[in-house]
Amino acid sequence: MLAAGFVVASTVLLAWWAIAGVGIPKRADLAAVPWWAWPSGGLHGLTIFAVFATAGVTGGAVASILLDNYGLVGFEQHPFTWTRATAVVLLVGGTVLMSR
Repeated sequence: MLAAGFVVASTVLLAWWAIAGVGIPKRADLAAVPWWAWPSGGLHGLTIFAVFATAGVTGGAVASILLDNYGLVGFEQHPFTWTRATAVVLLVGGTVLMSR
């Protein structure tokens, strides 16, 4: 799932780059970027990766709880308890906080 998201994001970025006519930056343009912008860009990339990873884990956990609760796909039925509800709330809350 993460690889598919990366491919889609990269394709959209490359398409925008080609359509907008931005071009390849010159060495002088890269040298004019402040030193703190380079690690900031890397940290931003890690944040985006963390949001995608967290969303995938949250979606999988919620789907698992629903499948267990109703005994779908031949799984043994496990009731939806307050501890599972708390886990879902924390997972969804964490994903929302990460995406902001």
